[in-house]
Order: sequence, then C-alpha cells, then structure tokens
Amino acid sequence: MVCLSQIGIEKNKQKQRALKALLSVYIKKQTNNVNLGSDGMEKIYNKLVRDNIINIIKSNGGTPYYRTLTDEEYYLYLLDKDSEELEELRNASGDEVKGEIADKLEILRAMADYLGFTFEEIIKEADDKKEKRGAFEKRLFLEKVEE
Repeated sequence: MVCLSQIGIEKNKQKQRALKALLSVYIKKQTNNVNLGSDGMEKIYNKLVRDNIINIIKSNGGTPYYRTLTDEEYYLYLLDKDSEELEELRNASGDEVKGEIADKLEILRAMADYLGFTFEEIIKEADDKKEKRGAFEKRLFLEKVEE
C-alpha cells in the first residue's frame, strides 16, 4: 500500500529534478563566439541538433564537442528547439517556409516519441479535436465574450 505522503515526496523529487535540469539548460543556453586566434573561431551552440549534424560537421573539417542529453534535458531542449523553429518560421520567406514547417513537424514527432505516443496517435487526436471543435480554416479571431 502506498501512502499519500510518499506520492507527495516522489512528486517533489520529480519537480526538483526538473528544476535542476531547467537551471542547467538556462545556464548552458548562452551562445557565444570565442576567438581562438589565427587558426579559427570556436562557436558555442549549446542546443539540440538533428542526429546527422555531428557527422556533417566532421565531414566539413570541424571538430564537434557534444554529449547525449539526459531524459529531463532532452525534453526541455525539445521545447527550446520548438521555440527556435517557430522563430525561424516567422522569419522565413519564399521557399524557406516549407523547410521550416518540416523542421517543426520533426520536433513534434520527437516530442510524441519521447512522451510515448506514436505520431499516428497524435494525428488521430488532432483529427478528433478538429471534428469536435473545428479547425482554423475560417480564420476566426475571438476578441471577447460578454457573460
């Protein structure tokens, strides 16, 4: 039998782990250029990248420094990456737009997978919501409601 206080303690531990991971993300999120002298430039990214980026950097003659994120960090960096991709979508034009939408879609796939959902389950959930609440096709903008 599990005591309610034990559940509360476990939830507090989870919150503490999440806060530590969030603090770690906040501290590491700085993006700086550091001049290394005449040999080149070191660029600090501190961000989640696609799986093949490390090999692409190596094939271009760069030396990437990277690590595998913890579960807590991974989800927080997915959220950061989603915000980054949204900003890139806002600033995109012409042919860039399709690629930025594709980047957002890949982030959503990764989030679904991390949280234990198949992408098909997410699409079904979206379709169910569309059936019940509608889509955004009519471009309705709610300003206020008087009650």
